[in-house]
Amino acid sequence: MALAACRYGLLLFAIAIVGCAGPAPDTHKEFVNEALSESEIAIVRAVSADIHSIDGARIKHPDSDKYYSEIYLPPGQHEIIIYRKFAVSALLRLKGYMEVLSEPLSVELEAGHIYSLNGDRSTGDPDIWVGLWMEDTATGEVIARSKQPKEL
Repeated sequence: MALAACRYGLLLFAIAIVGCAGPAPDTHKEFVNEALSESEIAIVRAVSADIHSIDGARIKHPDSDKYYSEIYLPPGQHEIIIYRKFAVSALLRLKGYMEVLSEPLSVELEAGHIYSLNGDRSTGDPDIWVGLWMEDTATGEVIARSKQPKEL
């Protein structure tokens, strides 16, 4: 009986460890002082699109095929370019995907706010519509939207 209880306890412990040990967000913090709290910075999260560049600086992940999931920025005016890669039918694009960039989007970021980067496209249409935008996650307000994303 004691052995069964011990095994049960170990199983629960293992489940708790695995459940809590998920991967941490891949965060870029080079634009802010590490000592600042989240209430003193703006956080940009890649939700369904990625960040290509900020204020003219290309944001490159050490793993060349990856993008950062979060970027910490000082509050204030910034120029951001959004990137998105979409899977598409090989009938529409032989390579089976398309990559798009927004034009530079001018945004005013507030301290303590979290912003999401988003991208979507139409389906079933040879003339693919693509949308790239950034929104404040607390209010749902779209603070910037690409008018003409360009295909790479």
